[in-house]
Amino acid sequence: MKSANSAAPRRLPWAQALALAILAGLIAYGVGRAGRKSPQPAVFEWSKLSGNDRDGQTDVAPVQGDRTEQVMRIRQRLLHRWRSSPDPVADWELMRETSRVLESLSVSELEAWFKEADHGLLFSDGLLKQELLDAWARKDGPGAVLGSGPRSRYMDNCVPAFIAWGQKDADAALLWLRDVALPAASENQRHSMRVNLLLHLAKSDLARVEQELPYMDAAERSGTLRALAMNASKDPETQNRLRDLAAQSTGPDDALRMESHLLTRMSQTDADAAEARVDSMELEPARRAELECDILKGASQNDPETAFPEWLSRHPADQAIPAGFWPALNQSFNFDREEMTAWMDTLDAGPLRDQIHERGTRLIASTGDHAKAATYAAGIEDRGRRQAAMEILRVMWRERDPEGATRWLQTLSTEDRAMLER
Repeated sequence: MKSANSAAPRRLPWAQALALAILAGLIAYGVGRAGRKSPQPAVFEWSKLSGNDRDGQTDVAPVQGDRTEQVMRIRQRLLHRWRSSPDPVADWELMRETSRVLESLSVSELEAWFKEADHGLLFSDGLLKQELLDAWARKDGPGAVLGSGPRSRYMDNCVPAFIAWGQKDADAALLWLRDVALPAASENQRHSMRVNLLLHLAKSDLARVEQELPYMDAAERSGTLRALAMNASKDPETQNRLRDLAAQSTGPDDALRMESHLLTRMSQTDADAAEARVDSMELEPARRAELECDILKGASQNDPETAFPEWLSRHPADQAIPAGFWPALNQSFNFDREEMTAWMDTLDAGPLRDQIHERGTRLIASTGDHAKAATYAAGIEDRGRRQAAMEILRVMWRERDPEGATRWLQTLSTEDRAMLER
C-alpha cells in the first residue's frame, strides 16, 4: 500500500482542474499572440484539392492524400450546403463557393459526378446538377455536349451544355457545331443548340448573330429570325435591323410572320407606333386584321382598358373576329376580370358582340358567376351562337350547382328550351 507521500499524482477536484486548464489556455494564448503578427486560422483550402491544371483541361496528380476521398468530401459538403440553403440560387455566398469548388475539379471528375444516375429528387439537387453541367462545358465544351445528350427519353442536356460553352467562347462553339457529326439522338437538337445561343448573343452582339445566318438553310434561318423577333429587345433600332435581316434572308411570308412578333413587342411600349407601322403597309384586309391582333396582344398586357376599345375602333364591324383575338381576350380576362367584363358590357348589339359574348359566357361561367354568364347567352342575337353559349353554360352550371342550373333552365323561353333539347 502506497503512503500519502507517494510520488503518484494526486487527483484535484474537477472544478479546480477546470480553472487551471482555463488559466493555462489564457497564458498559452497570450504567449502565442505575442509571438506572431498575423494569426492564421485553420481553413480548408480548396485550391490544394485541384486535380487539373489552371486551364482546367488536363488531369494531374493530386497534391496530397487520396484524390478519390478528397473529391468525395468536396461533393458531400457541397451537396449538404445546397440542400440546407432555403434558396440556393439567391444564396450568393453559396454560388461563389460552388463556382470555386467546381473549378477545382478536373474534367473527368465533373463528368463522372454529372453522369451519376442518382442525383436525388430534391429541387436543389437539380439546380446543383445544372451547375455541374455548366462547369463541365466551360472546361470541355465538345465533351460536355456529346456526353450529356439523350441518355433516356426524360433527359437531354446537350442544349444547356452548348449554351454554357458558347457563353464562354461563342466562336469556338458555333464553328464546332457547323461541322460536327452529332449522334443520331442529338442531331434533332442541332437547331435548338444554335438558336438558343444566338438568342443569348443577340442581347449584346446582334452583328455576331448576323454572321451565323449564311451557315443555315432556309428553314432554320426563318425559324431563327422568328425566335429572335419573339425575344427581341424593345429598342426600335434593333427591331428594324431584324426586319432588314428578314427581308434579305427570307421570303415575304416569313417576313410577315416575323413582323407579327415584332409588332407585339413594339406595342408593349408604343402601341401608337405599332399601329402607324401597320397603316403604312399594303395588306389584304384579313392579314391586316391579324396584325391588329398582334398589336392587341402586346398592348393589352399593360393597359387592357385602353387596348381593347382601341382595337374595336379599328376593326370593321362587318368583319369576322380573327383567331388571334381570342388568346388576348382570354389572357386579359384572367388578369383583369372586372375591367374586361365592364368592356364587354358596353358592346353594341351586332355580330361582333355576339362573337365576344359567346366566348364571354364561358369565361364568366368559369368564375362561378353563372347568372351573369346567362345574361350574355340570352342577349346573343345569332341563333347558332346563342345555342352554343347556352349549351356550354348548362354543362358548366350543372357541374357546380345542379339546382341553380335547373332553375335557370325553367326561366328560358319555350324556343330556347326547345333548342337545348334537340
